[in-house]
Amino acid sequence: MAEKIDVSGVSIKNFPQNGEISPINAGIWHNYYLYTGKLAEQELNWSDDYKVWLDYMLGKAQKSEDDGVLPSGSMPYISKIYDTLNDAINYQDFAPTINQLKEIFEGLGNDTKFNKTALVSVASVSYYSSLFWSEINIVEPNGSLSKIKIPKWVN
Repeated sequence: MAEKIDVSGVSIKNFPQNGEISPINAGIWHNYYLYTGKLAEQELNWSDDYKVWLDYMLGKAQKSEDDGVLPSGSMPYISKIYDTLNDAINYQDFAPTINQLKEIFEGLGNDTKFNKTALVSVASVSYYSSLFWSEINIVEPNGSLSKIKIPKWVN
């Protein structure tokens, strides 16, 4: 079902000032493209397959570690991101999810084994995306605004 959205309250919408793309600022770039795309679109279609997507991504991450694409020891971080997103789908409040994703992102960013890897990009996108979507409003049929619900954001 398509719903109209309001992005006027989004605060994280600018790309990094130096324009550099790195694992640490991948989430900021992600939000920039989401913001510019959603401003033009103003309508989203949702589906309920977020758990299927989460399970798929967990399997892909394990294979990536097994194949040496991700560094050894990546799966505990991936599992934390997975668990955080999986547990969040019943909440109406983004704050706990945002805080947990921020901790994971900062932990990876400070870990010299991971801070220049794609794993940091995943954590960066997860964290910054959670901030972005927490500021999105759904435009109700009567014109009022309501906060987006987590299952829709996880999609």
